[in-house]
Amino acid sequence: MVTKYVLRHIPRAPVRSLLSLLLAAALTASLGQFIAIVRSNRALVDEMYDKAEVYASPANRSGVVETSVPFGAVDLLLSADFASGFYGESTGLCFWVTPAFEDGAASLYATTDPELFGRAIGMTYAEGYDADVFAESSDNVCFLGEAALEKLGLKLGDEVNLSGADESRRKVYADIYGGDAFMEGLRFTVIGSFRTGIGDYDILMPWGTIMRLYDRFYPGAADGDGTMQTAVQFRVRNDLLRDERSYRDSPNELLAKSSSQRIAALTLRVFDDEVKNVIKPLEENTDLLELLLPFVGAAVVAIGAAIPGLVILQSSKEAATMRALGTTRRRVMAMLVCEQMLLTLAGIALGVFGLFAAHGFGHEAAADLSGAYGYFAACALLSAAVCIAASAFVSAGSALKLLQTGE
Repeated sequence: MVTKYVLRHIPRAPVRSLLSLLLAAALTASLGQFIAIVRSNRALVDEMYDKAEVYASPANRSGVVETSVPFGAVDLLLSADFASGFYGESTGLCFWVTPAFEDGAASLYATTDPELFGRAIGMTYAEGYDADVFAESSDNVCFLGEAALEKLGLKLGDEVNLSGADESRRKVYADIYGGDAFMEGLRFTVIGSFRTGIGDYDILMPWGTIMRLYDRFYPGAADGDGTMQTAVQFRVRNDLLRDERSYRDSPNELLAKSSSQRIAALTLRVFDDEVKNVIKPLEENTDLLELLLPFVGAAVVAIGAAIPGLVILQSSKEAATMRALGTTRRRVMAMLVCEQMLLTLAGIALGVFGLFAAHGFGHEAAADLSGAYGYFAACALLSAAVCIAASAFVSAGSALKLLQTGE
């Protein structure tokens, strides 16, 4: 009898039934979309932090990037463990590959990871070597461009001699620094080549190797205040980007505590505009949405549960008529509750279907909406409780009294 009543009564009040259905669907879809936006924004923030490229360079106290950086400063900043890689370019001091290059200049590059800086694209390693050599750098090794290998007639694994100056300058430098280091040069094993990204005739080395080369040509240069590069750049670790102090303040504190006046006068200039101007505002907005989510969810659940209860409260005349016709109070309650709960559950199902249709039917959509299922269940349960309470209220008392109230 309850099922027959529900199925017949819903079409007899099409406008009211349709409104109940659509309101439940709209509230469901709105809450689900709000939650999906919050989860999507959080995932986007995490992805942006993972992919952001933030670089830092030593600078003076005015924020001007230094063009002459002591070796000690580089070592100190690497020990701070805020960087995932280091890149240095020696454009002021040129080294020559002899004898084939004769007087040709070859700028020297040093790094702990060439791929992090878009350098040395198309790297090829000699047998027995891989990218770990940039971190270890225990041998005199170097990388040459493919064009240089061809011109020198070399292959991977061969040795080249690097000298500190061309023939016309060797004697001048030798007189200044003493000895014949520039004449003899230093032999390096070619353990890899690169295709593009660095000049065809330039040389790439691990950071540890370049210090030994400087010690050879400029004794003591790699100690403390010895000046190295004209371009120095660190790439900040992505896992530290959420905490500005970890990649900005901590390294600067290390520099300031250095016993070397030159190093202590340096500061780290961080190029993190993407983080500050794009990612951080998005993260703050997402944090605010996550803070509001429980309140929004509670409000939607309360409204969604109140609607069927209000509809039942408007059905006092129907309840009185059924009671007057001899229907028990329990059956009247069941009829009213089942009708509204059928519409509410159908509306929730319709809203969920609409959400999946909008987000695509797949695992990604299910993940985006996973946080909404608890609210949908709470809405269904609270709606049932409200409907029961409302139906108990309108069906209470004698049939005669109910008819008088309904009139």
